[in-house]
Amino acid sequence: MDGSLQQNPIPESLQTALADSLFRSCRGENQLGVDLSIFFKHYSVTCQRFLVDCGIYVSAKTHGDLCAIAQLVLQGQDKAQVRRAILAQANIPEAAEDPVKRVDASINLTATILFMVEIGRPENVYSGNNAIIWEDKRSIAEVMASYFVTQTQLSVDSQRIGKIFTAKSLCQIGDFNIRWTFNLVDHLLLADDEKTLSIFCCPSFLRFQERYGKRLPSFKCFSSANVPRYA
Repeated sequence: MDGSLQQNPIPESLQTALADSLFRSCRGENQLGVDLSIFFKHYSVTCQRFLVDCGIYVSAKTHGDLCAIAQLVLQGQDKAQVRRAILAQANIPEAAEDPVKRVDASINLTATILFMVEIGRPENVYSGNNAIIWEDKRSIAEVMASYFVTQTQLSVDSQRIGKIFTAKSLCQIGDFNIRWTFNLVDHLLLADDEKTLSIFCCPSFLRFQERYGKRLPSFKCFSSANVPRYA
């Protein structure tokens, strides 16, 4: 866990240790019982994006640092409380502007990885993704719940879309381009050209949160009513 966040790719043995640490309340059940390999691609890509310029904009440097922040985030504290806890552990005064910015960047990095939702904007990088802002006086669960609200499901005379309605058929019949995304916020987003559709590419993560959401209160906002489902 002392390895650098810039390590890429992440060895499978380390992936297992990270999953155990990040989602520790779910440990011990068939190694979580889901395939999180795509999740760790997201983990690596997100770290690379936040740690530009040798990571000078982020206080977290190792996988252990990120896991420690993750436990604070998942405890249900608001962002200001998480920040104070990290600053206290590092013995950094809250008035120190640059260190506080780096701590905030580390909190955003950690939350982005945990929820596969873009939280905040990394310094000096444009990802092209839509982002959610995490305000100081709200917990991450409150932020997620306010965005992923339960959607009204309309009845359409019991009609169902057939199995032929797939990403491939959208490309072939509708002349769409598919942009695979790690960002749940961008799922089913139609780009300005109206021909590029973003689709979330990690259904195993959704199966994970559906299975273990009760043990991870911050994940309760994810349900079959408000996040995409995959066959």
